[in-house]
Amino acid sequence: MIRTGRVELAGLWQSLGIRPGMIVLCHSFLGALGRVEGGTGTVVETLLEAVGAEGALIAPAFTYSYFKSEIYDPEETASTVGALGDAVRKHPSGLRNLDPNFSNAAIGRRGHEIIAFDDGESFGAASPYAKLLAADGHILLLGVDYTALPLFMHLEAVNQVPYRHPKSFSGQSRVAGELKSTTVIHHVRDAVSDPQSDRRRIGVIIDSEADVRVADLPYGQARLVSARTVERVVARELARDALILLDAETPFRGRRP
Repeated sequence: MIRTGRVELAGLWQSLGIRPGMIVLCHSFLGALGRVEGGTGTVVETLLEAVGAEGALIAPAFTYSYFKSEIYDPEETASTVGALGDAVRKHPSGLRNLDPNFSNAAIGRRGHEIIAFDDGESFGAASPYAKLLAADGHILLLGVDYTALPLFMHLEAVNQVPYRHPKSFSGQSRVAGELKSTTVIHHVRDAVSDPQSDRRRIGVIIDSEADVRVADLPYGQARLVSARTVERVVARELARDALILLDAETPFRGRRP
């Protein structure tokens, strides 16, 4: 297996255009890097070096705890979506938010501000994804493609697509050692119309944008794209086709706009 070290990672971040002051939300499959010398910690450390003291690193640490009727503990509940989120939340400067289904972890003051879970909405106008857009954050897809991008769920919510609707989920979270009952909102896919997500069509369109940077990895590819570019492209394409984020080959059973 190909080995990847600090020098190669620093070169990768530079080739993608990651620079000091950037806020980077990274979705990853680290196996695409081969065998990383020093493990996941090396990925975190080199990304922090690339964004510098004024930048921030954010990673998903989803648990879907309330979906599964489980207690959510931001300090202890393991991420179900890869090793990077756990590495970020366990970092001495890491912080994880209180979203019991779609938590994110961050390092850096600006990252902590972005992931603050204020109104109980995982996606929507006051969610961390709205704050990421307001802060001109960037998305790093490291060894994964656009199908791994939850930002699409946020954009579906704010653009009020016909196949999602808000639904409340209640449960218990352990905060500072105490159990607290909370309720959160997720814009779920409609069970009747049974929409089948497919991000490949929108991914091709986004890749045609001038500011998308792509680099080859030992076992895959990496992409860096502005979150605002994704927002702009999705809004434009949804205005043309409200089902652009669904599988074109699967009949949509709901009411078309």
